[in-house]
Amino acid sequence: MLKIKQQMVQIYFILRHIIYTARKLLIRLLFPSKINSIGLNIILTKLIKNIRSLGWGRIHGNDFLVNSNNLNSLIFRAKYLLKNQITIQEIANQIKNSDKKQFKVNITKLFKKNEIENIIKDENLIGIINEYFGTEPYIIASEIYWDQYLNQSEISSQLFHFDGEDPILLKVFIYLTDVSEKDGPFVYLEKSQNFFNKIQMIFLHGIHGISDLNFSPKLLPKVKKFTGSAGDIIFADTNGYHKGNKLNSESSGRILLNLSFVSKWPTSKPPIDGFITYKSSSKLLSNL
Repeated sequence: MLKIKQQMVQIYFILRHIIYTARKLLIRLLFPSKINSIGLNIILTKLIKNIRSLGWGRIHGNDFLVNSNNLNSLIFRAKYLLKNQITIQEIANQIKNSDKKQFKVNITKLFKKNEIENIIKDENLIGIINEYFGTEPYIIASEIYWDQYLNQSEISSQLFHFDGEDPILLKVFIYLTDVSEKDGPFVYLEKSQNFFNKIQMIFLHGIHGISDLNFSPKLLPKVKKFTGSAGDIIFADTNGYHKGNKLNSESSGRILLNLSFVSKWPTSKPPIDGFITYKSSSKLLSNL
């Protein structure tokens, strides 16, 4: 009986994926972006090509943002908080024991709002997202998280899964601290956002809670692990399979800025307590 239920769930998500893909094509066809495309140099052209092909793109903020001063200020603040953990530990202690994601602590309020806003409104950032979407992007969530080590098994987003906020979806992860192997780097299964690859993944592995130990030797080389330095920006179409690795006990934690962009008609609602939620890219660029 359990196996039959699991197969029914897999069939449902395969059908949903087909409908999502058709919906994505229809939105791009009927509602093309009205924002002028940015002039893509060689570096940015390669970045957008990577996102379309592999599902991810990576670049350092100092090489990408129009003005990286705000990012450098956030990095300075994040490194201070990581070194002197009293404040972030106080916030972590307020998380209820029933919370499944006790390892992920929202510390957005400890950073300057205008510095976060200026990164969200960056012309190059909005330009790349607009180029990928083919329709006007809307920001649905923006938070800064501190991931901490907890002595427990991998759970929730620490295992491979895909997101479902919208058929057209791009998340931007900006490392505000250095991220080594022990610090729980972001991990992405390359090309798993592509139509047939995702159907195969759903059929073979399900939709969430998947360990890379379940992957075949043929699939393992496509598992991309993003260790890196503070200031690294990772673009990821999280309709593909991804996870954040569990932190090692020797890690003091990982702090990152998480931005989520969707189309005009997302399939999930913005978070109630979110920061700059559901604002169009044209309004972001015009500072409305």
